[in-house]
Amino acid sequence: MPGPEGHREVQYNWSAFLKPYAGKPTYTRMGLLNMYDAIEFGKPYPIRAAWFAFINFVNQCANNRRIIHNIIPKLDFIVATELFMTSTAQYADVVLPVCTFLEFTDLVDGPHPFIQLQQRVIPPLYEAKSDVQILGELASRLGFGEAFMSEEKFIELLLSSGHPSVAGISVDKLREGPVRIKPINQPAENEQLVEYLLAQIHEHR
Repeated sequence: MPGPEGHREVQYNWSAFLKPYAGKPTYTRMGLLNMYDAIEFGKPYPIRAAWFAFINFVNQCANNRRIIHNIIPKLDFIVATELFMTSTAQYADVVLPVCTFLEFTDLVDGPHPFIQLQQRVIPPLYEAKSDVQILGELASRLGFGEAFMSEEKFIELLLSSGHPSVAGISVDKLREGPVRIKPINQPAENEQLVEYLLAQIHEHR
């Protein structure tokens, strides 16, 4: 919610991930509840395999009974990247071990008005890898390795949206400590936000 210092919505550069190859067929984001219908009924298109990361799908998402009885049985192949043998991992055909938050670099924000860098403390132990490493190695084997990069380069890409809320914020700056999100409360900034959002809507049509 907007406060006395203005609205603090953060806009990252997600289009770089949704449209990694300009002018070529790309990918579509689907809401979680829409995914239920896609798996169970094939609408708007069928989904026969699922890759679960950063989520314990079976017991963290809505309608647990439907997931267990109607969704999971319709999937031909399930991959879960997990730190523990969760209920979702127990249904997976393949479980890939991910490392703890102490072993990879990430970007952390909200609900507070700061962005901060979760910095790796130690290298990943045993055979565990971060989700970025796992997907990067899979992409290389599928011939898309050039689309993946290190965790810090991914963060730089997210911060390159051109949106006023993240202007001037970089990985190097975040290494020094949390950075306060720039409030958008002046008329000129509001106009810039509207122009940015309209451009994003036009781009994703």
